[in-house]
Amino acid sequence: LINDDLRPGAVAMSHGYGGGRRRLKIASEYPGANYNRLLPTGPGSYEPLSHMSWMNGVPVQVERIS
Repeated sequence: LINDDLRPGAVAMSHGYGGGRRRLKIASEYPGANYNRLLPTGPGSYEPLSHMSWMNGVPVQVERIS
């Protein structure tokens, strides 16, 4: 979906929670993209003081498909 309200170079992603997990009945019926799969893991992937994951400014590459 193209959104002209976004700044050039910005990407907004909705988050789908399904992922085949049976205990999440409604989410399993409507799966979507899993933003968490784009996030870094391991050393340096979290803010050291709070231990919160870095979840903003994730670089992505968008390509047109036919």
